[in-house]
Amino acid sequence: MAETKTINLAGRIPAKGTIQFLQARVLMDASELPPAPLTPFAVIGYQDNEDNPGRELRLDLDRQAFIDHFPNDQTKEHIIQEAAPKIADIVSAELYRPHQSLEMMEIEVQEVTLVDEPYQSVKTGSFNL
Repeated sequence: MAETKTINLAGRIPAKGTIQFLQARVLMDASELPPAPLTPFAVIGYQDNEDNPGRELRLDLDRQAFIDHFPNDQTKEHIIQEAAPKIADIVSAELYRPHQSLEMMEIEVQEVTLVDEPYQSVKTGSFNL
């Protein structure tokens, strides 16, 4: 089952020129625990003060580069390609946060034996994680 994860980018990427990045959307496989991205791509919502708001660009998270371009505007092209690695890092960090997998499982350890040398027991105890 697929679901869309939305990551807020507003204020996390400094606005340059007329472009402000607002959010990232990634298609996730909800049948896995923790959910995993179905593709290495994200759709990045942005606002361009010169254009209509609500535009989107596709970002390749693996290559950290936008797939969509501004062939007629080198200034905007430079802005989006410069921001691509930072956006990819933020999105990847949100997708693979270590605490997400810990929230989804309970671990109970009945007994732990710590040793300081092979075959020599030092301490035994129990705890819950």
